[in-house]
Amino acid sequence: MWPVFVLSAFFFLCGAKATLVPSPYVDFLPGSLNVILSSPHGGHLKPSSIPNRDAGCYINGDCVYSHTCGTKDPNNCDVVTSNDLYTQELTRELYTSLCNEFNACPPTVINLLHRRKHDPNREKDEGTFGVPDVEQAWDYYHGLLQEIRQNQTDQALLLDIHGHGHPTVWVELGYLVSRTRLNLGYYSAHRTSVRNLYAHTTGVSSIQELLTGAAPISFGALLEAQGYQAVPSPTNHGPGSHSYFSGGYITKHYGSRYSGIVDAIQIESPKAYRKLPERTQYVAALTETIRNYTTRHYV
Repeated sequence: MWPVFVLSAFFFLCGAKATLVPSPYVDFLPGSLNVILSSPHGGHLKPSSIPNRDAGCYINGDCVYSHTCGTKDPNNCDVVTSNDLYTQELTRELYTSLCNEFNACPPTVINLLHRRKHDPNREKDEGTFGVPDVEQAWDYYHGLLQEIRQNQTDQALLLDIHGHGHPTVWVELGYLVSRTRLNLGYYSAHRTSVRNLYAHTTGVSSIQELLTGAAPISFGALLEAQGYQAVPSPTNHGPGSHSYFSGGYITKHYGSRYSGIVDAIQIESPKAYRKLPERTQYVAALTETIRNYTTRHYV
């Protein structure tokens, strides 16, 4: 049996959720592993009672996101409403695979609303447009992540599961380092979402090695060992001229950039890996990568 990394007191099985107001638009899958899964952009529900998110209003130099703010300004205050297809399915299958691998499950938070209605990976106003039911979903989603983070006594890793539509078929790993800085190799640990990991892991000489070093040091190297090209990795230190997502609201707020012992990586998978039948093999590769990465860094 491989090492199991356990959240203290199984708090999410013992009533800590009772302090939050549940939402029918957020699914919580309990677990005790110190790998945490988040799935903000794979929801399918589009209730007619909830208006679609559209552009905000540009008022006094700021975007105001509301359905009643006045004249909408899509040039300055547009919002993304396209879903990351099959990421909910990917997350659920990864949850099951990790449960089987570790004999313990990763606590997992899943948004069930379509991105037209709700975006938990944005500030609350942009993600909800002030709609009460959506605000409740946003609060519950982030309340769960905050509870998990606050009750963690051992180092943990949050994986925020996304899908990209960029032409390059590789897995984009977001650590809050921009494309330009990855390409230059010029970035410091204190501005990444794995700041705590770098401070406490052994045998790693630089933050650059942690992100692009050979297996078993970097997540990208371990994923490439499973046959899936990734960036950053030993093969691709940066994305070059290609599009790249460096990490969003969830990675920024629930990783260790500012404080804490929970690190975060945003995983952006190409559509080809998210669809069946490839998804089955990809989930197995992610599971093996996570096992090897946590065994190396989180024991």
